[in-house]
Amino acid sequence: MGVAMLIFPLICLIAVIAVVLIVVLAVSGRKNGDDDAVLNYSGLTDDVPKSYFDGSTLGYIGWKILTSLITCITFGIAYPWAMCMMQRRETNHTVINGRRLKFTGHGAQLFG
Repeated sequence: MGVAMLIFPLICLIAVIAVVLIVVLAVSGRKNGDDDAVLNYSGLTDDVPKSYFDGSTLGYIGWKILTSLITCITFGIAYPWAMCMMQRRETNHTVINGRRLKFTGHGAQLFG
């Protein structure tokens, strides 16, 4: 029993570190200006509302760590709520054609 109590937090810590490394590697692979090239590729003029994501990388990492900890501490029971937290954050920071998206779901809805 004592060994299992030590192994579980270690596995959770490794999972959190892996998530942070994946995020850092994904962000470092992007070059500055990539988002602008995609937005301007559609040929939109300046008077048309633009689509963009206004969330920060640091905020994403913080939310990912928080939701990973919530999932680990509750042994996966709160995973649907943690997944909805991440989806809400991503959706609420997204603007398409000048209109901000809104996420209204919650974890209990994922059970059917």
